[in-house]
Amino acid sequence: VNVRFEPTGHIIEMQLHLKPYLELKENGGHKHYEFARNLNINAVTNATQIITDTRLLTRGYISAFGEKELKKLDGQTGLSNRRIAKARILRNLGDLYSEERLYGKKAVVCYDKALQLVEKKPMKDKATKVLFCAIMIGMTYCLSEMQRHKRYSGQEKYMKMDVISLIERVMPCATETFGRNHPFTLRLVRIQADYYDSTDRADQAGPIYEEVLERMANVLGSEHPEVIECKSNFGDMLIDGDEPELQIQGFNTYMDAFEAALKRLGPKHPLTDMLNANITSELPPEKKSWILEECPELKDRLLDCYTNPMWAHCYRDEIEMIQCLD
Repeated sequence: VNVRFEPTGHIIEMQLHLKPYLELKENGGHKHYEFARNLNINAVTNATQIITDTRLLTRGYISAFGEKELKKLDGQTGLSNRRIAKARILRNLGDLYSEERLYGKKAVVCYDKALQLVEKKPMKDKATKVLFCAIMIGMTYCLSEMQRHKRYSGQEKYMKMDVISLIERVMPCATETFGRNHPFTLRLVRIQADYYDSTDRADQAGPIYEEVLERMANVLGSEHPEVIECKSNFGDMLIDGDEPELQIQGFNTYMDAFEAALKRLGPKHPLTDMLNANITSELPPEKKSWILEECPELKDRLLDCYTNPMWAHCYRDEIEMIQCLD
């Protein structure tokens, strides 16, 4: 799939090249290609549908191709790098499945098999160490998400896996291979903070969030999507606490993330939309609107954000909700 997009992440052109995976005319691939080619660029609804359909379709092709390649490797003998080749395919399949929460368990199984293959022998070359780190990043993320959302059906053994011990196991290798402030290393630190947060250990998560946010902002920039997401998680954690001062700090942190998302990604981006949904869930009186009622400066900040001429037309309902708090 060749995709051309703007810095905001909005796709402006997409070309599908599915032929290497399967013969298109025997399945729905050719039909999807024709639909994409004839697509009117202004038809936003249809564009969203084709992107969704294409992602599902392409994942099916790639996963089928990967499984086929694994079987081919199993049938080969005398191949010196067969173990690492299989681990790479399994890691790629894990990355593929991890993009959808419903496939998280399948992703962990792929990562686990890849990890066993890589660790069969000592890791001497840098390429193998990079592969090991990539597998562990994917695996710890998926495990953290599975345990956060209680998705263990069919894979109960992963419920007992200690994500923190896995992170501690890979961190020295990641630091040595990539460096302390490489995005891969920082992602591991962020996963650690998210895991502590999801397991009700806010006292341990807080200092890690603060440290990793500063490091990520220095490396990636304060408006990078990964920084925005990490900042929103930190703000969410503080808002859910019991101390009013920290809740107010959390709302300000969350607002920092929302404003950065609006500026970098625009109001229609899925991440921006998710952040806004979480903010508006706090506005009804039965929720935590007391934060805005007790802190007029927070309410003014949120109102100023929504009424920005660049995107005010997207937030008419939210503006009305805030004005009703007066």
